[in-house]
Amino acid sequence: MLDRRWILGGILLAGGIGLVTAIRRRPRLTEHSRLLMFGDSMAQGLDPHMKALSKEAGIPYFVAAAPGTRIDQWASSHKLVGYLTDFQPTITLVVLGTNDAYMSGNVWEKQAPHMEALVKKLREFSNVNVNDAPGAHYSAGTEIVWIGPPALPNPHGGRAPNAEFLSSLSESAPHYFDSASYEIPRGPDGLHPSAAGFAGWAGQIWSYLS
Repeated sequence: MLDRRWILGGILLAGGIGLVTAIRRRPRLTEHSRLLMFGDSMAQGLDPHMKALSKEAGIPYFVAAAPGTRIDQWASSHKLVGYLTDFQPTITLVVLGTNDAYMSGNVWEKQAPHMEALVKKLREFSNVNVNDAPGAHYSAGTEIVWIGPPALPNPHGGRAPNAEFLSSLSESAPHYFDSASYEIPRGPDGLHPSAAGFAGWAGQIWSYLS
């Protein structure tokens, strides 16, 4: 079992710059929250730590992660529609952008319409208690937090990350968690965080939402 103290203790390993204070209002976890996270291998690495934190807080949590995936693939995913329908999240964490950043050509021009379609799809779902039980909680829809990639190695696989894409992604997301601002320890491939890095990163995300 993962120890929450180790996960949150990883903040010091991951950052060294303290907790981030957002200037604008951002989604917050409450007793009524239902947290969904989906994305690529970065989401896969964050999953055990986010799961442990959600369990301790008593917050329903669901993850869907597919290594190597991009924004366009999730935008057209029928499985995602099923996850949203069945789970009805109040907060959705989108962990995408790493694989997109290493695409060739004008990446933002290619991916911007898909990002718009993905965000629209997420906003179509709401957390409505259909049984109308006492204390039922209603939400206007899932709030979206885009978890940006950590600082990406240059080069990786012979390519440099597309800086224009990453900048446009951060500016266009409903709420953007700037992972690149943290010094996250990396694993052997230089791209993915180490075990401690994933733990500290998850701790920072949880603090952002708390």
